[in-house]
Amino acid sequence: MANTKITSGVIADDAVLTANITDANVTTAKIAADAVTSAKVADDAINSEHLAADSIDAEHYAAGSVDATAIASNAVTTAKINDDAVTTAKIADAQITTALMADDSITSAKLDTNIAIAGTLDSTGKITADAGIDIDNFNIDGTTIALSSGDMTLDVAGNIQLDADDAGEVRFIDGGTTYATIKKDGNNAVIQSIVADGDLVFQGIDGSSFITPMYIDMSAGGRIGIGTTSPSGVCEIVGANGDQLHLDNAGDRFTQLTFFNNGTQKAGIWHDETADNFESWASSGYSNRSYANGHVVLTMNASDAHISHDNTRRWNFNGADFSPNYTNAQDIGTASKRIRQIYSNNAINTSDARLKTTLTALTTNEINASKLLAKEIGTYKWLADVSEKGDNARINVGVTAQKVIEIMESCGLTALDYNLVHYDTWDAVEEIKETNVGIETTVQEAKSAGDMYSIEYTQLNQFIAAGFNARLTALEDA
Repeated sequence: MANTKITSGVIADDAVLTANITDANVTTAKIAADAVTSAKVADDAINSEHLAADSIDAEHYAAGSVDATAIASNAVTTAKINDDAVTTAKIADAQITTALMADDSITSAKLDTNIAIAGTLDSTGKITADAGIDIDNFNIDGTTIALSSGDMTLDVAGNIQLDADDAGEVRFIDGGTTYATIKKDGNNAVIQSIVADGDLVFQGIDGSSFITPMYIDMSAGGRIGIGTTSPSGVCEIVGANGDQLHLDNAGDRFTQLTFFNNGTQKAGIWHDETADNFESWASSGYSNRSYANGHVVLTMNASDAHISHDNTRRWNFNGADFSPNYTNAQDIGTASKRIRQIYSNNAINTSDARLKTTLTALTTNEINASKLLAKEIGTYKWLADVSEKGDNARINVGVTAQKVIEIMESCGLTALDYNLVHYDTWDAVEEIKETNVGIETTVQEAKSAGDMYSIEYTQLNQFIAAGFNARLTALEDA
């Protein structure tokens, strides 16, 4: 049949049967090169009905026999291949390689809208998807990685490194609103709260509860609160008793807190480890003041120092004296808290006639009382001294207030009308303790309610001296 044409008219329908063709007799030697072309085969002539099962296999095609010139353009379509016809069982392992596909041969135009892959797609090259890539709930599109629901977890074996060329800026956004950034400014790392008046809050878990150890209030000009979320000053530290601010000295002497004004040192307080003193200092022209309940208590400057109460100066110190700020206005000691001993070289009492009424002579009753009081002078020891020192307690000379009252009443006089005798009472007070830096101190001792009689001996001695004078005068006139 080398020169005879074979047409569809020559071959009867169903004439070519597998029974009429001896196995393995159709070989490449029987078919001339380029003899079977698309022009020789009628459209739809070869279909699944005309091919026996497993008749198209690797054994019946010579190596390299199917190439680009053998397959006409647009010849392989979905219409030519039944659904599910090409399976992994039909393709020998490792047979579809990049060498078998011309560059750019598989394009979006050649692929149906969606291609589902149940297994793994490995690519050593770049995958380009201008419309984005969906991976489970993730969508990667352009410069955005979006997650439709749930949380995103980054789990890496090494470090997580964020490298942004625009000042290294990393922005934190919620619902489209940027609320914080971290970025580089020169050699500095900058943390910013972006929302107007948005504070910076540092939190952690202490045991099982959230705590806020530090709070920066941007609406108050950046005030810093440590232990508080509402700092009342540039920096406020709040802690438990004795646990607010600890200053520790890594050296061997001074633990110091220094105060400046516009860069100039003005004052300081410190502990001197060598002398074991707590000291303070103020620069020239400034007073060193201590306050209590909003009132000045102690003020020191270059010339003197003074103690105040209710913001009123009461006592003064300088290089020459310790004196009250107002004449005849202050006492030393009280009825229930008395001074044990006063050491003095001299005692001066005011006795200016301009400050007194006209002196009058003692009455007969007063002279009689004076004479009787002189007879009552005797020796005694304080019971407290005897309790403490026993027989070594010192001997005192004087009278008792009760005897003075008794004698004056016997002479028709009221002792408490004179400045000879005093009677004082006081209310009970409870003990008050304070704890500072872990050290408990008693600032007020408990005291029961009580009373006490006292003698003012300068007045009593003058009173008795008048009686001596009356006796002398009587002897001289006799």
